[in-house]
Amino acid sequence: MTTNLRKPVEKMLITLLLGIMAAALQSSKAQATDSGAAQVKSSSVEQLLMQMERNWGEAIVHRNIAKIREIVAPDVLLTTPEGTVQSLGDDLAELQSGAF
Repeated sequence: MTTNLRKPVEKMLITLLLGIMAAALQSSKAQATDSGAAQVKSSSVEQLLMQMERNWGEAIVHRNIAKIREIVAPDVLLTTPEGTVQSLGDDLAELQSGAF
């Protein structure tokens, strides 16, 4: 009698195992898609920040005060290479005067 039950139980276990494997595969595909979307989003943010930094550098070179005010927050504190902390207003005044 045990031999008669063994085959159906084996088939049921194999079917159950295949179902679990299929569900796990589907779940991992969904996670990979989500992860890929997050990488694209992260990459887009990184590219945007890099472009903003390039724009800021160009604005400094061309002494474009209006553009700098668009890019930099008004309450930012900047540290000079000498270690002095200054406000955006102080930095822009220095840039306008030609001292920078």
